Amino acid sequence: MSNIQVSKLNTLRGHNHSVFALASGCVPHLIYTGSGDGMVVEWDLSTPGDGLLLAKLPNSVYALEVDEKRNLLFIGQNNEGVHVIDLKSKKKFGP
Repeated sequence: MSNIQVSKLNTLRGHNHSVFALASGCVPHLIYTGSGDGMVVEWDLSTPGDGLLLAKLPNSVYALEVDEKRNLLFIGQNNEGVHVIDLKSKKKFGP
């Protein structure tokens, strides 16, 4: 069995709770995270630092999925159902 090498490249700060969801963006350098604090954040890995807060929801975020064809981010929560963010306009749809 080969040894696995792990290197810390950056720290992405911003959530106040555990991150439960992660999704890759429509372009390779963007990722999205959702956490127990209800925050959904867009991170640009080409310029690490502070992320862009896309949504602050009332409950934990457990699932994220990007629809690349429609440029939408689907967000699954435990109490409030599914939310949708248009990634171009950054506007939220849903409950």
